[in-house]
Amino acid sequence: MVKLPFEKHPVAQYLGIQSESLSRNLAKLKAHGIQTMADGIDISNPGALREIVGEESLMLCDLPA
Repeated sequence: MVKLPFEKHPVAQYLGIQSESLSRNLAKLKAHGIQTMADGIDISNPGALREIVGEESLMLCDLPA
């Protein structure tokens, strides 16, 4: 599980989007094996995430293959 050090509102502000938009977009990722919880994000299928966002976007993340 990836722990979020902030609540959704500050993360949304950092990304320049509304909290509601962040929540909707995180919900869309459920179909790709990504679950959100109050204290973090569980990425059960890192390969699926790589397919969605591209390998370059994840180069700084330490996700298992």
